[in-house]
Amino acid sequence: MGVIVANSGRYGMSTGDATHSVVRTFREAIPGGRDDTYLLLLEGANHFSIAGAPDTTAALSFLDLPTTQSAERTRSLIAETVGLFIDTHVRKKPEAAPLLEQLLRITNPIVASFERK
Repeated sequence: MGVIVANSGRYGMSTGDATHSVVRTFREAIPGGRDDTYLLLLEGANHFSIAGAPDTTAALSFLDLPTTQSAERTRSLIAETVGLFIDTHVRKKPEAAPLLEQLLRITNPIVASFERK
């Protein structure tokens, strides 16, 4: 999210909270009502946390904020969440929905916030 904050002036926004524009987009621009739209913010993760190694092809990766969580733990949570989301909403596996809900609602120091609509 540091990349977003560092470039916020380009989009007419003042710098500040790294998640503000993402949360605002989710709440104001993405329609809900089907219970299949998720916003998951991870504590201590950054824009490139999903990558297994630093992405040297991204021209602005140096602008990103440093991570404060284990990269392995963060990527594992991302992978599990995406897999359960696909099982729930694409493959329509009924057993996956409660597992996804539990994963995102349990007390987890990496989950900063979670919303669904």
